[in-house]
Amino acid sequence: MKLFLVSGLLFFSNGFAISIASAQGSGAIAEQGQDAHREQFREEEQEARAGVGTEEEYRNAIAFGALYTRSILRPRESATEEPLPEAENLLGLNLVYDRVLIPSHLALAIAKPFLFNRERYDSPLEIVLKALIRRGQWEPFFGLGLHNNLRVFAGEREEQEGKRVEYAIGLLAATGFTFIFTPHWGLELELGYVYVFNDTSVSQHDISPAVNAVYFFQRGQRR
Repeated sequence: MKLFLVSGLLFFSNGFAISIASAQGSGAIAEQGQDAHREQFREEEQEARAGVGTEEEYRNAIAFGALYTRSILRPRESATEEPLPEAENLLGLNLVYDRVLIPSHLALAIAKPFLFNRERYDSPLEIVLKALIRRGQWEPFFGLGLHNNLRVFAGEREEQEGKRVEYAIGLLAATGFTFIFTPHWGLELELGYVYVFNDTSVSQHDISPAVNAVYFFQRGQRR
């Protein structure tokens, strides 16, 4: 009887020890798997920040920020015989959608600025083809495109110009760079220039510096 009890206790203790060892082994394997996953994620994030390798790149982006325009006006006659300004300043907001056509080389941008001062409101729509040069976290660019603008004058300015609404079209050139903080976020500094074609337009040249926050989304594959 004693021999039977001793054998039973030894069997139970050995089984309990094996169960504990098995649980510890499973826990260690799970922890190793989690550590490997975290390490892989850190490596992918570091590669994405550095802009090297074959890691995934975000092909679409939305930029939003502040815009200032120095508008150089055409010489013209006043309908009220009062002197007209030669230049004026406008402040506003900027909203841009970017689609990368060739990763790290070419993108198409559609911009919708909103500009205004006390006497004038501008609502342009711009389509720009941008050449990109990705260098790690830095992405300089140069772009050419079309500028369409609908202007509205208010108050005494409407009487001075002899019209309330004006449509203008021109050629746009832009340059600047984007600094990419994370795979999703960047900061863009841009300088734009617009030459207006139609002679009846109030503005002849527009110079516009802008600063935008950029959010990247929808993955593609970098080459």
